[in-house]
Formats: sequence, C-alpha cells, structure tokens
Amino acid sequence: MADPEEQYQQASQTIASEYDLRVLNRAPFNNTYTIVTRPEWVQQTGIDSVGALAEHVNDGNTDVTIALGPSFYDRADGWPGLLDHYGFEESAVEAWSDNVEVVSLGLTYEFLGTGDADLAMGFLTDGQIGVQNFQPLADDQNFWPIYSPCPCVSASVVEENPAVAEALNPIGPSIGDEATIRELNAAVTNDGKSPQAVARTHLESNGVL
Repeated sequence: MADPEEQYQQASQTIASEYDLRVLNRAPFNNTYTIVTRPEWVQQTGIDSVGALAEHVNDGNTDVTIALGPSFYDRADGWPGLLDHYGFEESAVEAWSDNVEVVSLGLTYEFLGTGDADLAMGFLTDGQIGVQNFQPLADDQNFWPIYSPCPCVSASVVEENPAVAEALNPIGPSIGDEATIRELNAAVTNDGKSPQAVARTHLESNGVL
C-alpha cells in the first residue's frame, strides 16, 4: 500500500476492531529501512534507486560493497526480501556475497563514511543521513511498507478522558517530514543531548507544550 493516509486509515480500523484501541494522529514521516550511499557514488554510477542497483549488480558489477546490520540481513522485510522483490539474480547474489559485510548496526554508517562500503543499510529517520549528507536510494518498487508512528490508547481511556487524545494528537504532526526527525535524532546521537531535552524543546517551540 503506497499511500500513507490510506494505510493509516486501514490500520486504525483494524486495530480499533481487534484490540479496542484508539489510534491517534500519525507522524507524517516514514521510519522505514533504507539503503544509503554517498552523493559522489550516485554521481559516479548514476544509481539512485534500488531498482537501478539491482540492474547494476545483475549486469556483473558485484564489486559494490555494502554494510548491513545483523537483523536486517536475516529479516524477511530486510535483505532476503529486498533481493527477491527487486529480482536480484541468484548467480549475481552469490558472486556479490564476498562484498556484503554484516556488521553491528551502529557501524554501518561508519563503514560508509570511511569508504569501507559503497552502500549501507539504515533507517530514513537516522540523524547520520543529514549530518553526513548521505543519500538514500529510492525504494522505486515499494518493497518496504510505510512506518508512520502514532500513539495508541485504550478506547475506554479516551472515552473517559478526552483530554488524553487532545494532548497526544498534536505530537506526531508537529514533527513533519524525515528531515525534521533526522535533525531531532542527530541532536541525540551526534550532539549527545538527552532525548527528553530534545523532545521538550521541539514540543515547546511548536506550541504543543
């Protein structure tokens, strides 16, 4: 389902009927997996999407190096599913395997930044993307679902205390797109600020608190 609002409405209805929860306003950013690279690599290769990467590798260019986190490497919505969805050929994947590095999740960006990898897995909301000017490859065949976070509250709690929904509903929309959440995440992961302080500053500056 490529439309985030359609997915949100369907998920909200399902969660409400099956779990008696009220799904409140979603944040409009997408916290999904991504494959990132350096802008200069995109300029050199012309590859700016996962579909183009699949064509490149299937054409025999298996010297491309990529750093993956361990859970992503094994998950159905990670590496195995991505290879299958985009039609990476089995022979190409086998030849490519020597250049696929599985590293601790926190090291994927380090491998990319130092040039030890041409590509790395991450999340669209990671602060390192904005700080280091990395470029996500487009998921041009919509493999990954849309991960838009939203508060879920017991329906009875909302009915008895409508102020709960009133307080929580503005939070997600105040964040906006991926660029904003990357800045907030970078303030924590790169600048060492506490998550509580970063969140409070953001909510106060946007009139939520």
